[in-house]
Amino acid sequence: LALLGDELRNKLYPNNGWQQVAAFSGAEPLTAGQAIGLVSLAGTSLAAPALQVSMPSSVRQGGTFQLKVIAPAGDQLSATMDGSPLHLLPQGNVWLAYVGFNPVAAIRTHTVTVTDGAQTQTHTFDVTRVQWPVERIDLTAQEIAVSSGNNVADENTWMAPYFLTYSPQQLWNGPFMYPVSSPQTDGYGVFRSYNGGPATDWHEGRDLGAFTGTPIHASAAGRGVIARPLTVRCVAQAHQRGAQEWTP
Repeated sequence: LALLGDELRNKLYPNNGWQQVAAFSGAEPLTAGQAIGLVSLAGTSLAAPALQVSMPSSVRQGGTFQLKVIAPAGDQLSATMDGSPLHLLPQGNVWLAYVGFNPVAAIRTHTVTVTDGAQTQTHTFDVTRVQWPVERIDLTAQEIAVSSGNNVADENTWMAPYFLTYSPQQLWNGPFMYPVSSPQTDGYGVFRSYNGGPATDWHEGRDLGAFTGTPIHASAAGRGVIARPLTVRCVAQAHQRGAQEWTP
């Protein structure tokens, strides 16, 4: 490719005339979020668009979709997915939005529309299928009693306000860490058959196996919002991370 480009360059600009063209001059290293101005061989400047949208072309079942928009600070941005509004999180001139898909999300194409009032961009992405593993779990009569009736639904309803609340800004810096240094014993999305029944339920988190008494640490700095015994989950401790990041 380099040789082909050099040949074309020398053909269009004989006698090293290309050295006088701004498009071939050196440039400073780029920084994250920096707009890029392009100059054509004809000398016509091509400015980077004011509204830049970045998103994946596909997301797996059980995965998380990320929308990234770069626009001038102060722009009034809005975004929708299939007509429903997305919650955009501003970080300077960068806006982020996230949508999670559960392990049985429909295999289909979704449409994302982003606008700042002056410009509108529409893009699509696909949700792709995952062949999830299935495990069998045998429960005792006492364990069945705990998870029967309305116990699970009532507990989920009680915890929903905590997990569905957004904080106005990101409250953490850097990557999350594991709460304990131990091997994973069960992964997210694994379907479960209880006592040989149909596998219609899936694991909603990751299990880490450790000895009793092992210290457990918060994955990142946050604010404790729940610390109480629960019927199904035994003990709940949730920490607010910001930007709808809640960790039980």
